[in-house]
Amino acid sequence: MRYIVSYNNNLQQIQEVYKPDSYKIIGDRYIILEFNNNSGFEEIEDMFFPRCYATAMDDVLEATGVEELREISDLNLFGNGVVVGIIDDSIDLSSPNLINADGSSKVVIYLDQESGEEIARGNSTQDSVVDLSVTNGDRRENEMSHGTVMASIICGEPVNGREQGIAPNAEVIGVSLRRADDMLYDYYNIPKDVNAYCEADIMEAVDYVLKQAGNRPLVILLPFETNLGTHTGDGLLEDFLSIINSQLHTFVAVP
Repeated sequence: MRYIVSYNNNLQQIQEVYKPDSYKIIGDRYIILEFNNNSGFEEIEDMFFPRCYATAMDDVLEATGVEELREISDLNLFGNGVVVGIIDDSIDLSSPNLINADGSSKVVIYLDQESGEEIARGNSTQDSVVDLSVTNGDRRENEMSHGTVMASIICGEPVNGREQGIAPNAEVIGVSLRRADDMLYDYYNIPKDVNAYCEADIMEAVDYVLKQAGNRPLVILLPFETNLGTHTGDGLLEDFLSIINSQLHTFVAVP
């Protein structure tokens, strides 16, 4: 089980008090603690119990007004030099919508949280972002997955009946989130046929995208929704994203 704890450069104190089996520092304010023994987890009062999120609807292209914006030719807004972080269920890396005219993938790096596998090709000389080769059939994800649709909306090529994406020249850093722990499903009474994702994993994915993008202009898309929050904008994830949005060259979008 994974919990979120406030962090203030007090790692030794945290380890002595909580005795986690493993941990990961996220940004400057939070640390994720993992425990192999889940017994009695509801009673740990001074830890933040993570919420669960589900993917949001994907019918958003027309609502953006991007087509009208592109008619202003002087703006020339096509995503050149911009990196987009897409954190979602999965992305079909071999989708024709996500392959450039030269045969290269629009997805420059892709992390599968469930397996821990990071898929990349070669070495890049530009910042910390590497190039990604088009994957073979063994690595192919569900082409109708939510993440694939989101990536196509953002930077897809106009093939297979789809319109050109909002920023077709942008590059993508993708993260496939692991499914929430069964104990979270039981705790929140979430139907098992719903794909739910843990708040701690989303925060960890955002941190990963930030590190991979380096100093390049970055937009992070979090297409998730939940009814478990406070609806006041003062939750852990909201605070974490507010900090990130204050950084230069970075913007977080939550539809």
